[in-house]
Amino acid sequence: MCSYMNIDNLESHADFPDEIQELKELIKKVNGANEARLHLAADMAESVKNAKTFIVKAEDARILGDMKQMKKMYSNLFIENRSLIGELLKRTSNHETLVTSLKSINAMINKASNLRYGAPKTKVVTLCRTAIKENNIFSLV
Repeated sequence: MCSYMNIDNLESHADFPDEIQELKELIKKVNGANEARLHLAADMAESVKNAKTFIVKAEDARILGDMKQMKKMYSNLFIENRSLIGELLKRTSNHETLVTSLKSINAMINKASNLRYGAPKTKVVTLCRTAIKENNIFSLV
């Protein structure tokens, strides 16, 4: 419509309280997912370290002929492996939640930019993306 009317720039101001509330909730969800991601990554790193230790101890026991200790270490490794699989499932679920939330935020940014045309449209998108990168999310609201 703007191109048909030969309008180069169109800026607008709008207030959508429901959308702003939804954006705040999405931002909280993203922050929670990021915190959980960091926590899960630390837990997985600890589990991997433990698994490596169990492997080394099991091989030492095998070389020394201590089959009872070797069996115990491989049993511990099996338990640690199960724990890692569980952590991976949690991490995958958390990642999916994070991606879905970020896609929703991106859709909101696109909606906000579609209310403008030309340079103001580009400016809105750039400012929103900069706010997200700098973790200054509340400047979006």
